Amino acid sequence: MIDVQRLNLLKKQQQNLAIKVKTELAIRQQYLDKIAKKNVELQQIEESLKLLDETIAFLSVLITTARNEVYGNLVKTINFGIQEIFGPETEFKIESDLRGNTPVCKFFVKTKEFPEFVELDQGQEQHGGALCEIIGFLLQIVIYKISNCKFNTFVMDERFRQVAADKIEILGALLHKLHEVFGLQFIIITHDELLAAQADKIIEIK
Repeated sequence: MIDVQRLNLLKKQQQNLAIKVKTELAIRQQYLDKIAKKNVELQQIEESLKLLDETIAFLSVLITTARNEVYGNLVKTINFGIQEIFGPETEFKIESDLRGNTPVCKFFVKTKEFPEFVELDQGQEQHGGALCEIIGFLLQIVIYKISNCKFNTFVMDERFRQVAADKIEILGALLHKLHEVFGLQFIIITHDELLAAQADKIIEIK
């Protein structure tokens, strides 16, 4: 004799199991879809990272090229100026390094007294600070050049006090040449009559 009640219960359990399996399959499919989507996103991220790496590599080359160009212009300008004043045996260079993540630069010079490169502090001693002062001034000119500054006037208060009297006329010629090449105007406040005499125009305040 068939137990109808038990048969109905089994059918009900079968239906519930089928629904549960169907639900589990649907959930599984959802997870598979999410995994597939994440795989696509991961692939896009990997492609983006690859592109970023390639971009960084390109920028590194570009930055190195630009840095070398800036360095070349900087050293060229400074050497031009100091050789005009202190003679052709005078030469300037920069060496850079990293301390942690901080860039550090050291300045070196060759002079008649020091035929091999020495640090600027040592190399400028024979010139009573004049070499260091001129290099500092020329560094300002280079910074002006590479920053595309719209202003072209330098105001200098008692500048070039360390420059010896026999170098003042050469310094004046250098200032005139910088004016011609870069279109710069120099306003110099000074008590040095020799330096004032190099100017195109003198305004005396009494």
